[in-house]
Amino acid sequence: MSVTQNTGSEHLRQEMAMSTTTETLVRELDRRFNDGFDVRLLWNSRTNRIFVAIEDQRDGNSFEFRVDAANALEAFHHPFAYASNHYDVRSQPLERCSAAGGADE
Repeated sequence: MSVTQNTGSEHLRQEMAMSTTTETLVRELDRRFNDGFDVRLLWNSRTNRIFVAIEDQRDGNSFEFRVDAANALEAFHHPFAYASNHYDVRSQPLERCSAAGGADE
């Protein structure tokens, strides 16, 4: 699992816009807004890996972490608890993490 932080949402927007000639690499599976946080459940179709991305809309800070498919909904609904219990010191920049499928690839 990988956790990354950013100062702004531009990396997230660029990653969501990244596509191949016929298919978007990262797909949004679910999204919710709560108390100023934009929380998204994302799937990288090339690597078949799932991520939770969180953006604080008040200050623009964001982070993303990879989750196992079996834990995806729990991590999506409780991202701060999940991320703090599964922090990975091998974190990478957001755009590389999503595009490459994670820190361990």
